[in-house]
Amino acid sequence: MCLFLSGCSTVRPDPLYILHAGGVTPDGISGSNSLEALDHSYENGYRIMEIDFCWTEDDQLVCIHDWDAYYARMLNKERVTMEEFEQLRYGTYGFTSMTLADLAPWMEAHEDAAIVTDIKERSVEGFRMIAEQYPHLQERFWVQIYHPTDYDTVRELGFEN
Repeated sequence: MCLFLSGCSTVRPDPLYILHAGGVTPDGISGSNSLEALDHSYENGYRIMEIDFCWTEDDQLVCIHDWDAYYARMLNKERVTMEEFEQLRYGTYGFTSMTLADLAPWMEAHEDAAIVTDIKERSVEGFRMIAEQYPHLQERFWVQIYHPTDYDTVRELGFEN
């Protein structure tokens, strides 16, 4: 796997800065993992953005830091279903929350960008989902693992970075 200080396959952005949670929205909101944050970061020359992922109640990946910060608190639930997330994610907090299915086309349109993943729960399962659904983007997902025992499994899934 690539270290942030070395060049990686076809994506060779300057690794001096890795923007947490997609960066900051044009309105100054940090930690959103939103479309607006990604677009604003990209427009300002950044090419490596970290994105946080959480699992929905029905096992889909969405781009949020944690359920407590936003949607679960609003619905008074521990986590929400994808359907509930879809109903709330557009503009509820002044930005557009994304799903993994939204992130993939963004990455396709921004071929020189890389995403550092932060999947705190069931990360290997999340990497497997990414590998199966978006194999053409794998080299641009720089996976973050929390357990050394996951390293070989992640490599076997085809992640190089």
